[in-house]
Amino acid sequence: MARLDFGPWDEAQLAYNLNKIIPEGWFFVTDSSRRIVATAMCLHNYSGQSPFTGDLGWLACHADHRGKSLGLALCARVTQRLLEAGYTTIQLHTEYFRLPAITTYLRIGFVPLITSSEASSLWEEACTRLNWRFTPVIWQRQTQQGACR
Repeated sequence: MARLDFGPWDEAQLAYNLNKIIPEGWFFVTDSSRRIVATAMCLHNYSGQSPFTGDLGWLACHADHRGKSLGLALCARVTQRLLEAGYTTIQLHTEYFRLPAITTYLRIGFVPLITSSEASSLWEEACTRLNWRFTPVIWQRQTQQGACR
């Protein structure tokens, strides 16, 4: 994970996430030398509000392999696996500065859940940098109607 831009992972971080991965829910892309170059996880995220919520988690791609749609393929596979497992809501969490990942998420239909004026400002800035329409009213309506977030 450190090589994939997520900083140091220790045993505790790994154990915490291993306990949330659903069966057959951790995916990897390898290069011709069988080195892992991209990854994503299907995580069970019971929040107390919906027991059928899954997370697309820890999507990452090594810098040398970006721009090849690996993230798109992994997002599709994670989404497929969560749906196969019976999840009815799929969400993800990301940092505002991960613009390539945000582009992928928006392209496949995820919508931001904006819960504060600070979040709204960050999303507006990200959309401007990505040349993407900033449509918080539409996103809010989609979220209320049960769209993935």
